Amino acid sequence: MKAVHDRQPLAQKKAAILDHALKALRAAGLAAEVIAPRGKAARARGDVLLRVQYGETEWKGPAAIKHMVTPANVGLIAHQLEGLAERPLLVTEYVTPPMAERLRELGIFFADVAGNAFIQAPPMLVWVTGRKPMERPRAARITRAFQPGGLRLVFALLCNPDLAQAPYRDVAEAAGVALGTVGWVLRDLREEGYLVDLGKRGRRLAERRRLLDAWLEGYARLLRPKLLIGRYRAKQPDWWKTAKLADFGARWGGETAAAKLTGYLKPEIATVYLADDPKLVARFLAEFRLLKDPEGDVELRQTFWRFDTPHPLLLTPPLLVYADLLATGNDRNREAARMIYDEHLARLVEPA
Repeated sequence: MKAVHDRQPLAQKKAAILDHALKALRAAGLAAEVIAPRGKAARARGDVLLRVQYGETEWKGPAAIKHMVTPANVGLIAHQLEGLAERPLLVTEYVTPPMAERLRELGIFFADVAGNAFIQAPPMLVWVTGRKPMERPRAARITRAFQPGGLRLVFALLCNPDLAQAPYRDVAEAAGVALGTVGWVLRDLREEGYLVDLGKRGRRLAERRRLLDAWLEGYARLLRPKLLIGRYRAKQPDWWKTAKLADFGARWGGETAAAKLTGYLKPEIATVYLADDPKLVARFLAEFRLLKDPEGDVELRQTFWRFDTPHPLLLTPPLLVYADLLATGNDRNREAARMIYDEHLARLVEPA
């Protein structure tokens, strides 16, 4: 029962956001109600099923409740909503005017706590932006599992599910975190239902798809921004096609890795992961004639994992390629991300 009790803060957070958003819709003259709660049968359709009605016209469908929508996670959220059976409504705490425009461009219906909304069910059109919330639901506690150190560890577990059974010291080494971090994070994962103790048979990951979604959101918001070493510009746009990374212990990531994995993308940004060592970075920049440019087409990011990632093309793990593609918010990149998920990740996170 303890695991259920400890998961309540997140559930309560979502319930508060939903309650405030429904009240805001009603204050605008719309009828808005929950017609089916979250449950095993409804999970594939979102958090709850809603009805929003004006006069004789109604919209009815799944609602996905998210704490916040930012430029860092809008691509991920769009990708998640595409997997729902019906056209969903994004319910969130606050949508800024620029983000409202972006969501409308993506065709994503939304409603927030302040009363900002976009719902189109002809002849009904709801389009409200620019309102600021007078009251915000209290923030839920972020467990250590989804803070930067924990996100590194969860990444290692998702890439190598058998690592869940390894001794703490081996887990710490693979994730590149302090030994003391492992106990805290595994405890959090256990309490949130992501890790199951099997007694003498060790431990195993559970709810892997849900864990993947939680990790993706935490990665885009908290860990990824910390990994950027710098942006640069290459004198030759196609330099990455012949560049040799082996001498630098580096790996291709993001759009570049996706291009090599799928043959689908032509990268607009070349991403390289390598150790954040000033001498190594300086040597890399000199070797490939890269110049500092905050708007450049090359980004260097810090390698944050320590487990072996053998690949003949020197690519980052597919999970990281997938996460970086979604973090861009680019429609073309989301299509490549779907290919990578189907080919490389589905077997790791979906039940057989």
